[in-house]
Amino acid sequence: PNHNHGHGYAICIPVQGTVSKSVTMNKTTEIVASRRSRVFGPLLILTALATMGLGIWSVSTQSTAIFSNRLIEVSFPLMMAWLLWEGGRMLAARRGGMDRVDSDLLLYGESGADAIRVPLAQIDNIAVHCVRELWGDLIHDVWVCEALLKDGLRVILAQSDDEHALKHMANQICEKLEREGPIVYEDEPPPCPAYSGALGTAPKGVAHTADAMILSVGASGVLNRTLIAGGLVSVVVGTLLLMDVGNNGALGFMFGPFLGVMGVVLLAIPLTNSVLLEHIKLSPDGTISHHRSALGWHWGLQERTLHPGWYLRIRQRGVHGGCLEILSGGRILEFCGGVHARSRIKPDDLLWVARFVRSQAAVEVDDTQSSESEDQEPS
Repeated sequence: PNHNHGHGYAICIPVQGTVSKSVTMNKTTEIVASRRSRVFGPLLILTALATMGLGIWSVSTQSTAIFSNRLIEVSFPLMMAWLLWEGGRMLAARRGGMDRVDSDLLLYGESGADAIRVPLAQIDNIAVHCVRELWGDLIHDVWVCEALLKDGLRVILAQSDDEHALKHMANQICEKLEREGPIVYEDEPPPCPAYSGALGTAPKGVAHTADAMILSVGASGVLNRTLIAGGLVSVVVGTLLLMDVGNNGALGFMFGPFLGVMGVVLLAIPLTNSVLLEHIKLSPDGTISHHRSALGWHWGLQERTLHPGWYLRIRQRGVHGGCLEILSGGRILEFCGGVHARSRIKPDDLLWVARFVRSQAAVEVDDTQSSESEDQEPS
């Protein structure tokens, strides 16, 4: 299990257990097997089809002649079937996993089309090291296996509290990638060179200046669709209970408002995500700030000081989508989350965003450190 320290997600690459045998077909090698629900997911899909069929059949056999009444009676089973269908698809679909396809390393999200593509030629080393994360006043040691890219970025391949299981997993990953064993850094962190290449054109959903960036990821993915279905079902059920409170009695009076409000809250999450903006600001004093905004409202300001040895890493979180993380001084700043194949910012665009932040933040930190050294020189 993944401890909750402000992220609220589970690691999409399993560590404990055995890595499946490599299956080579069309130059594709399976490194880490994906996961799926083989029983409960298909069962929900069958239940959705049965609910839809029974709802249509029950309405067609009634003698109600008013079209509006028939529409109200059939809306509930159809929406319930939609909710069960989306939930079943989310559980039955293959999610997570890692493959080597030709000369690329693919880290899958919620489906095979939702993958972060890392060119193998850009991978310098596979490193294993211990990260000391600060949760308030507590220190938690986490072992991670990361792909160190030549441009200074890192991609998380596995993470675990168990040192030996993580090292075993890292050796298996290197074996499937036909590389030498991972480099284990026991006492010092891996090197993190500065990015010096050309950035190119900014992808869709990214607006930036020299020291600021605005990200618009949008709402996509099966989790958002499930929230929309669940919200609509709750609103409809709550409304029907309140409309006929005389016959429903205490049931309609107690649960009608609750379901209606819960449905509005569930609908507000994906609707807010569709217009959500993330603001990133790089300050000359070597700090980076991040906050969110939607429809003119701003909230969630976070600031991190970029200490020496800070680095930026890319993480694939399965159904939660890809994201970027800045780790500095044991504190993690997560941004650009929920990236899927159908979002405005694509999974492959995470590399561009990470390179931009890495290059611009490195300039700010270097300028700050040089100015501090000049101030400390004797007159």
